[in-house]
Amino acid sequence: MFRTAEGLGIEEVILCGITAYPKLKKFDSRPPYLADKIDKQIAKTALGSEKIQAWRYIATTFEAINLLKSKHVEVIGLEICHRARNITDYRPQTDVAIIVGNEIDGISPSILNKCDRVLSIPMSGKKESLNVSAATAIALFYLKCI
Repeated sequence: MFRTAEGLGIEEVILCGITAYPKLKKFDSRPPYLADKIDKQIAKTALGSEKIQAWRYIATTFEAINLLKSKHVEVIGLEICHRARNITDYRPQTDVAIIVGNEIDGISPSILNKCDRVLSIPMSGKKESLNVSAATAIALFYLKCI
C-alpha cells in the first residue's frame, strides 16, 4: 500500500491498531527485535516508498476518524455490506479518506457506523472480494482519477 499511495500522490497513509508499521524514529514501544523484523518485512514489499510516503501511526481507528472529520475529510469505508454503494456511482465533493479492514473480518460494524459512507468495488467473477491491498489500489486509483 505504501508504493500504491506514493505512486498515486496520496497525501498521507494512516496506520491504526495492530497493523504493521515501519520503525518509528522517535519512541517505539514495540520490542526492538520485533520493530526491526517488521521494518524489514515492510521494506521488502514497499521498496523504499515507506521512506518517502508521508504516514503516521494512530493507536485506534476511532481516533483517526475523529481527526479526519475534524479536518472536514469525508471518511469512506471500503467494504461489502448492505450499506455499501458501488464506487463507480460516487463522485467526491471534498477530500476523502478510505478506511480498509483486515483480510478476514473486514471493517468492524462499529467503525462502519462512524464512516460517512461505505463503498464497494463491483465484482464480475465468482469471488465477491479482493485482497485489501488490491482493493485499496483500485479504490485509490478510481477516486484519484475521476
